[in-house]
Amino acid sequence: MVANFLKLAKELAGAGDYTKALDTINSAIEVNPSLAGAWFLKGTILRSLGRFEEAIESLDKALKFNPSMDKALCEKGSILLDLNSPREALIYLEWATMVNPSNACAFRITGDTFYKLKRKREAITAYKKAIELGDQDAVKALKDCLSKMETYERLIFGDLAGTDDQTPKPPES
Repeated sequence: MVANFLKLAKELAGAGDYTKALDTINSAIEVNPSLAGAWFLKGTILRSLGRFEEAIESLDKALKFNPSMDKALCEKGSILLDLNSPREALIYLEWATMVNPSNACAFRITGDTFYKLKRKREAITAYKKAIELGDQDAVKALKDCLSKMETYERLIFGDLAGTDDQTPKPPES
């Protein structure tokens, strides 16, 4: 019975009918309130509805029943990043990558978080790991990061950026 609710809720959410998906997942939770997967799905549905605080509460319940659910850790980190709490987001994202070192999405969002924190080198490392794990969205993120770093370096170093000789030359008299 719960499996049917979960399947239907996923289908409804996939079709963009988040209100019906939420009603359906709530039915599953009524039957089995300790099912981490149901709380996770509820959190993702609530996020899609723009109800971020409730989404975080649902993800916290998922993590209460399964503290090593990397998808819930990643989703919570992603929401916190969207809510402009990158330092807190990083805690959950790094936890997700420790729990599941193959979670490409967690590495990509970790890269986004490092980027937002202006920790570009760490962002590049995280994006490269995500790409290595098959996350194609990380390719664009990495290119954007590198492009902005190159622009930043040109602003700081002027014409010296991109040359082999990085030694500043004395002004001509």
